[in-house]
Amino acid sequence: MPTLRGQTTGSGAAGVLAERSTFNGVLALPITDGHAQRGAARRGGGSGGSAAGTAGWLARPLAIMALVGALAPTTAVGQGTGRAWEVQVSAVEEALGGEFEAMAYFPGSLVIHAGDTVRWRFEAVHTVTFPAGRPAPPRTVPGPGLGEATLGPVHFPAGGAVYDGSEPVNSGRPLFVPPEAFAYELTFPLPGVHGYVCLLHPGMRGEVTVLPAGAPLPETPEQARARGEATVAPLLALARADAAAARLEATSGVHAALAGVANGNGASAKLFLPGDLTVKRGDTVVWTRADAFDSHTVTFPGPGNAPPAFVEVRPQPSGEFLFVQPAASRSRSPGNNYAGEGLANSGILMSPGGTYLLRFDAPPGTYEYLCLLHPEMKGSVTVTG
Repeated sequence: MPTLRGQTTGSGAAGVLAERSTFNGVLALPITDGHAQRGAARRGGGSGGSAAGTAGWLARPLAIMALVGALAPTTAVGQGTGRAWEVQVSAVEEALGGEFEAMAYFPGSLVIHAGDTVRWRFEAVHTVTFPAGRPAPPRTVPGPGLGEATLGPVHFPAGGAVYDGSEPVNSGRPLFVPPEAFAYELTFPLPGVHGYVCLLHPGMRGEVTVLPAGAPLPETPEQARARGEATVAPLLALARADAAAARLEATSGVHAALAGVANGNGASAKLFLPGDLTVKRGDTVVWTRADAFDSHTVTFPGPGNAPPAFVEVRPQPSGEFLFVQPAASRSRSPGNNYAGEGLANSGILMSPGGTYLLRFDAPPGTYEYLCLLHPEMKGSVTVTG
């Protein structure tokens, strides 16, 4: 299987890291000035630390990449000689109009020996990030155009294949392959307790406790994997129950709808609820983001129109590429009236409780919409006379 390797080198007293992270022929070039999708993936935003540590994150690969080979499944290769452990990153169950997701690491905690290697196997778009006490790097950086944003260091791999707690490491997110074809490995050479997070979904946390070689362990790798698998079904069941419990009614021509439902335990229903609404011409629909983990959009492309790309890959004169979120995708469309033509977009509902209001002054018919971040998440509004 093709490999992902990150080589980290120090940069003197400043502690700024200059590194190249190469994965399957894709070379992420580091830039240090602080300026700098959903890609082919089917699914898809720290504590403490010195200024030098922050600069280290910003020196990591941003969104400028040179394509130097074919794109295929990716795995970071560790260098350990001990036992191998496995963690599943999230679990997904398809649903009509979207999907249910258990947004957690399975198992969430491991106790291993120094020299052992942990392999994270992805089921959805997330990161495995050990911050080493540093502040989180930015998800996006402004530009290049007005209202646009470029994908930041969160989305790209950083650090090597060995983690001793001294410098941050990051898997990056599956950009060029489906999540199911993406994996990440780290070897832990020294005893310690190491927490990790998903930088795209605050609240997703895990922990690896490393004991000296030869110390007794509470379980085998097989037992740990079984323990993780046993927690998937209850969390998915909770996501289904939360979606089924949603009760929304219309009052005086105003209809309520939800853009995603999730609780603090990681049970997420990536659905518009209700998925299909019937309204009268002149009625208003108000969507509320009820998802504690994921951002969403409410986007009507308009009949016969393709939805705007959430991330554009833009070639540069240098031969490199920028990964840009266009203004039309990330920003709210002007006005709150929808006549049934053209683009109507909420922009990114960044915070739980965020709302989008649209009045349907459109001819009778059915108008389909989707979430640009999660294209499998779809709904419709039928307008009657």
